[in-house]
Amino acid sequence: YTTLSRGRFSRDSVVYPFHKGDNSKGSLLYNPTMNFQRYRRVFALSFPAALASLLDMLMILIDLAFVGQLSPVATAAVGVGLQFVGLLFAVLTLFHVGTNALVARAEGAGDADRKNRAFSVFFWFALLASFPLLAGALAFPSLPFLLLETGENVLREGTAYLGLLAWAVPFFFLNQVLFAAFNAAGHTRTPFGVKAVTLIVNAAVTYTLVFGKAGFPAMGVSGAALGTLLAVGLQVALYLLLIRRPGSPLKLTATFDRHLLRRGLKVGIPAGIERTMTFGSFILFTAVIAHFGTTVLAGYQIGLRIEGLAAMALAGQQLGAGKPEEARSDVLATLFLAAGIMGVLGAGMILFPEPVVRLFTDDAAVVQEAALYLRIVGLSQIPLAASFVFSGALRGAGDTRTTLRINLISLWCFRIIPAFAAAWVTGEILFVWLVMIAETFIKAFWLWQAFQQGRWLTLSV
Repeated sequence: YTTLSRGRFSRDSVVYPFHKGDNSKGSLLYNPTMNFQRYRRVFALSFPAALASLLDMLMILIDLAFVGQLSPVATAAVGVGLQFVGLLFAVLTLFHVGTNALVARAEGAGDADRKNRAFSVFFWFALLASFPLLAGALAFPSLPFLLLETGENVLREGTAYLGLLAWAVPFFFLNQVLFAAFNAAGHTRTPFGVKAVTLIVNAAVTYTLVFGKAGFPAMGVSGAALGTLLAVGLQVALYLLLIRRPGSPLKLTATFDRHLLRRGLKVGIPAGIERTMTFGSFILFTAVIAHFGTTVLAGYQIGLRIEGLAAMALAGQQLGAGKPEEARSDVLATLFLAAGIMGVLGAGMILFPEPVVRLFTDDAAVVQEAALYLRIVGLSQIPLAASFVFSGALRGAGDTRTTLRINLISLWCFRIIPAFAAAWVTGEILFVWLVMIAETFIKAFWLWQAFQQGRWLTLSV
């Protein structure tokens, strides 16, 4: 939110003009020395946040890896449950973006009092907002599995998993605010350290409870849920302990500033709506997969998490930190880096999917289905990287309407509806996967066109 205006920094206007700056011909190949500095700066900006996001994905993969040793039913149950947790995180984009916007601006202005008031108002608002969702999650833990018609066995296991994990909802809300506030205040190492500690705790506790080690009973999927619940609760506790230390960049107060809340919501609500509607559409796509049976559904869930692990390498480039450098040349530099990373990972998915899948399950049928998924989606990793980067650039410039329109129309017109048709006409999962990667290419091209038009460069928010 500190932005470029006619080549100068301005705190008040949110304008992203294209300026040639160090790149007088508008080409990333024109000045190799400055381009190297640009790539280094882009990498340095995204790397800490990407690592923290990577740890989040690893925590999810721990649940799936351990329950994958139980049965395909347990794998499908936890996988579908985690998709609805992902939907919750899409809703939480509102709190992440709103907190980041206010805290980053106050930090840039050197206004510690406004920074702490902004952090505090979103902390208490997030806690208050979590209670209705907690009540709903506790009352209807079986609803996701009933809606997707996953079958009786998956319904039973999934209900046990989500019924216990529901208690983590308030911790998820508070974590988003705390994570965003520390990052926006420039302390990106703190969230990484907190997540690293809790990842180790989560792995140890989940392994112990899922398989019944150290004298504990074997709890199966419930043990995985309890391990995650304890880990997320520990994250909040560690953040709060760090805030109480002398010299902390943040202080939690009892004040509630409605003006700051409105300002944060103005930025956060559009981003939250976009992510929620987009992620909700992905869950409908899972409904198509569920009709092919538990084995295919389990394979899809494992493949999806492995692909998501690769995608997390780019997560730090999605929201950024309100930096003024996110103009055209920086976006293109980010694209080249992202395409290189995802291209290599995509090649690995195509050439060596089975060894990776076997880390999560030894069921031969599930391994076969997950490997098929990874080989197909490996072909679309570069356009997937382009979608991430261009969506992040447009959203970061405040052009959330464009990303909302493109993402929803693309998902419905080129993925969900064609996938239903392909499943109904052919009865083969392969054609559903082909529809999925075709939509990835279409969306990447559409976002590229929106980026090229340059409306985001002069957008005021």
